Amino acid sequence: MTSPVVEVDGLCKSFWVPGEPRHTIREHVLAGFRPVPSRRFDVLSSISFTVRRGEALGIMGANGCGKSTLLKMVCGVYQPDRGSVRLRGDLTPILDLGIGWNPGLRRQFSVCRKSNAPQAGGSNGGSGLDSRVPPQPAILRD
Repeated sequence: MTSPVVEVDGLCKSFWVPGEPRHTIREHVLAGFRPVPSRRFDVLSSISFTVRRGEALGIMGANGCGKSTLLKMVCGVYQPDRGSVRLRGDLTPILDLGIGWNPGLRRQFSVCRKSNAPQAGGSNGGSGLDSRVPPQPAILRD
């Protein structure tokens, strides 16, 4: 059995959300600049999993259930309230794929285009792509 490359143990995350939203300066002035009452919103509670070399992990769920929050915590964008994330090796996150998504391209090509965009240089003029053959990442299958 291979050693784990990603270990998530007892991950918990919550955010403070305003109980009384104020969107304008007028609302703040009329409220006398009193602090906005807020409530704690638990997003993730006791999430644990292990991914070993060669394995893949899919995260599915309804909108707002914490999928992106979990991935951002694994990547180090957010810090967990409790629990731990251990990574062994390099991690290249592809978060927020909707930004720059091109519906005219096949999904594999859009993902490769987005994931290769920061890589400058190379024989293809710095775009990270070879225009003759669209790359086919092993992580996506039809």
